Amino acid sequence: MKAQLTSAAMKRLCIKNEDLKEKNYTELILKYRDEEKAKAFQKIQQQTIADLNLRIQQEELRIEQNGITEAEYKILGSPPALKEYIKKEQKVQQSMSQSQNSPRVLTHEIMQKSLELRNELQSENQQRQALQRETMLKKMEEQEEKRLRVIEEKRKAAQTLREKYVADDIQEKIDEQRRMQQLKQNERIKKAEELKRRKEQEILEEKIQKQEIFKTKIEATKQAQEYQSFKVQQQQAKTMMSDAEKTQKRLQMLKEQEAANAQFKQQIQQAALIRQQKEQERVRAEEAHKERLRIETERQQQKQIEFQRQKQIETQREYDEKMRRLKEQQQNAKQVLQEEQERKQVLRKVQIEQIQQNEKVKEKMQEETKQKAIQNQIQLVEKKQKIKMMQEKTEQEAEIKKQRLLDEMRQIELLNEQKAKEQEAIVEITQRAYLKTPIK
Repeated sequence: MKAQLTSAAMKRLCIKNEDLKEKNYTELILKYRDEEKAKAFQKIQQQTIADLNLRIQQEELRIEQNGITEAEYKILGSPPALKEYIKKEQKVQQSMSQSQNSPRVLTHEIMQKSLELRNELQSENQQRQALQRETMLKKMEEQEEKRLRVIEEKRKAAQTLREKYVADDIQEKIDEQRRMQQLKQNERIKKAEELKRRKEQEILEEKIQKQEIFKTKIEATKQAQEYQSFKVQQQQAKTMMSDAEKTQKRLQMLKEQEAANAQFKQQIQQAALIRQQKEQERVRAEEAHKERLRIETERQQQKQIEFQRQKQIETQREYDEKMRRLKEQQQNAKQVLQEEQERKQVLRKVQIEQIQQNEKVKEKMQEETKQKAIQNQIQLVEKKQKIKMMQEKTEQEAEIKKQRLLDEMRQIELLNEQKAKEQEAIVEITQRAYLKTPIK
C-alpha cells in the first residue's frame, strides 16, 4: 500500500524516479572539473532530493486524508483503501438510485448550492495552481539572480587575480633592477679595492727598491773607505820599504785595486741586473694581474648577461604560465557557465512541459468532474433528501479542506523560506571555498 500511495503521489506531482536518484560524486568531478564545485552541487542535489521527498510525503498525507476523485483514480491510480471506498460509494449510489421509484424535482436552491460548491472548489484549485506557478517562477528567478551574482563574483575574482599578476610582475622587475644596481655597486667597490691594493703593492715595491739602492750605496761607501784606508796604509808603508819593494808593492796594490774595482763594478752590475730582473718581474706580474682582472671582469660581465637573460626567460615563462592558467580558468568558468545555462534551459523546458501536461490533465479532470457533477445533479432529481444531506456534508468537508489548504499553503511558504535561506547559505559557502582555492 505504501508503494502504491507513493506512486500515486509522484504521478500527481509529475516526479520521476530519476529525479530522486543522486548522481555519483565521480560524475560531478568529471562534469565540473573542480572538487569544491562538485561538493557544492552535490549538496544542492541532496537538498533538492530532500525537498522532493518532503513534497511526496505531504502529497501522500493529503491523499490519505482527502482521497482522490474517480477520474483522477483512473489516471493516477489509488491505494486499495481509497479504491474500496470509491467502490462502496458507487454501490450505495446505485442501490439508492434503484430503490428510488418516484423522481425528485431538482430545486433552484439545490442547483445553486451545487454550482457554488463546484465554483468554490474550482477557484481554490486555480488559486493553488497559481500559487504553485508563482512559487516556481519566483524560485527560478532567485536561482537566476544567484547564478548571475556568482558569475559577477567570479569575474571580479578573475580581474583581481589578473591585477595581482600584473603587480607581481612589476614588483619582480623592480627587484631585478635593484639586484642589477647592487651588482654594479659591488663591481665598482671591487675595482676600487683592487686599484687600492695595486697602489699599495707599487708603493711597497718602490720602498724595497729604494732600500736595495741604499744598501748598495752603503756597501760602495764601505768599499771606498776600505780602499782609502788601504791607500793610507800603503803610503805609510812606502817610507819604510825599498824602491824594489815599493815598486813590487805598488804593482800588487794596483792589481788589488784593479781587482777591487772590477769586483765593485761586477757587484754594481749584478745589483743593476737584479733590479732590472725585479722590474721585469714586477711588470710581468702587473701585466698578468691586469690580464687576470680583465678575464675576471669579462667572466663576471658574461655571467651577469647570462643571469639577466636566464632571468628574463624565467620571468617570461612564469608570465606565460600565469596567463595560460588564467585563460584555462576563464575557459573552464565559461564552459561551466555554458553547461549550467544549458542545464537550466533543459530544466526550464521540462518544467514548462510538466506544467502544460499538468494543466491538460487538470482540464481533463475538470471536464470529467463537470460531467460527473451533471450526472450527480440528475441523480439528485430522484433523491432530494439524500442530496440535501450530502450538500451539508460536502459544505463541511469543503470548509475543512479549505482550512487544511490554507494550513498547507502556510507550511509551504515556511518551507520555501527555509529552503531559500539554506540555498543562500550553501551558495555563500561555495563562493568562499572557491575564492580560497589556490591557482595552479
